[in-house]
Amino acid sequence: MMSKAAVVISFIALILAISFFMESRALRKDMETLKAEPIEPKVQQEHVHLMDYMIQLQYLMNKVYYAGIHDNKELLAFYIHETEEVLEDIESHRLIKDSIDVSKYIKLFAIEPLALFERNVEITPIDFQQHYQALITQCNGCHGIFKKSFVEVTVPTSPVVSNQRFEPRVP
Repeated sequence: MMSKAAVVISFIALILAISFFMESRALRKDMETLKAEPIEPKVQQEHVHLMDYMIQLQYLMNKVYYAGIHDNKELLAFYIHETEEVLEDIESHRLIKDSIDVSKYIKLFAIEPLALFERNVEITPIDFQQHYQALITQCNGCHGIFKKSFVEVTVPTSPVVSNQRFEPRVP
């Protein structure tokens, strides 16, 4: 026959086993619920406005233009790189505007033409104005796709800032 201590220990073990079984069933049910429900991100994704990017691009392209017409290769390369970063940011956000995938068109009308512009300027810097005009023609083509032809980019007539030197530094 079992002693009182053995009976108490067996009873406690039985209670713990039942408790463990109930706990594992509850955990399994919670896991099934988690699988069924979409997981919401804890941090809300920032709302990105295409216009904010377009303002950045207009600002940078003005600087690209003035660095280029002053044949400041170092400054030109810097602003082309900054422009590429903004374009890549637009592409990575997968922006949809008026049911059109902006990211797809930003690659076709901006990223690829900017890379071509950069190569052309290195090869024939004397034709900078022509290369720049070809680039802004691409911008305006993209605006047309979005039915925004009234947003027409032109060659700048004055620098966007008055407190920057665009000429190359003389050693």
